[in-house]
Amino acid sequence: VEMLPTAANDPLLAGLPMPKGLDQIVLSHTAAEKLGAKAGDWLEASFGRQVAGRIESQRLRVQVLQVAPLEAFARDGLFAPLGLLEAAEDYRDGRAVPAFGWDGDAVGVSEQRVYPAFRLYARRLVDVEPLRVYFAGQNLLVSTQAQTIAQVQSLSRNLSIVFWIIAGLALAGAFAAIFAGALASVARKRRELSVLRLLGFSTAGLLLFVVLQALYSAGFAAVLSGLLYGLAESGLNQLFVQVPGEYASHLLARHYGLALAAVLGVSAVAAACGGWRVARIQASEGIRDV
Repeated sequence: VEMLPTAANDPLLAGLPMPKGLDQIVLSHTAAEKLGAKAGDWLEASFGRQVAGRIESQRLRVQVLQVAPLEAFARDGLFAPLGLLEAAEDYRDGRAVPAFGWDGDAVGVSEQRVYPAFRLYARRLVDVEPLRVYFAGQNLLVSTQAQTIAQVQSLSRNLSIVFWIIAGLALAGAFAAIFAGALASVARKRRELSVLRLLGFSTAGLLLFVVLQALYSAGFAAVLSGLLYGLAESGLNQLFVQVPGEYASHLLARHYGLALAAVLGVSAVAAACGGWRVARIQASEGIRDV
């Protein structure tokens, strides 16, 4: 199987125990299936080499700490401390491995070890290409999923455009509905508003009354929408998420705050525009109604 060095904070093994000794490994899902192994089992690993035409091998018992999920590594492999991989490479190169008592040529003290490859992970998708360019400038061959990343980024941009178009249409519809509702409310409560004008309320005070009424309704609708979304989010995550810690649908606290601010802002502006007819109400209308 393929051997990969690992250590703390390995993104592929997030949430899994890390091997601490040279006899501990984390096995890939496919390898564990073929071996019929599970966490806690002991396996016998064999390392072979050819020296002066002779085929030699050494065996080592290793413990499976955990089996990595299929999403983390889809090939046959094992994750082990770097020391175990260095010991295996030294043995294959004919060197002695004192840690396991394997015979071979003595290792020079001043000999510098050269690693053929390494794994590197970027924090975000947009950081992959700058890293590739940087290492290419250092004359290091880098293999990335550039085409797949470009497709994902393109899909993300297109979905973002669709989302903002839908959100814009929704806000425009809300503005129109609240504007019409404010006009209807002023017309329906014209007598009550004229009585308030007769009692000394100014145009600004009456307009504030209309705006506050719209904000009250919008706030209640926003809270109800948030609760309904929470139920939908929980259902979507249960249906589509298979890996703990991932989300099919998820909003942060700042997203709720932004949505609430947008709803209240549009409601206030629409109510103010729709309530402009308050300025045309005269106190005399209240006197006639009395």
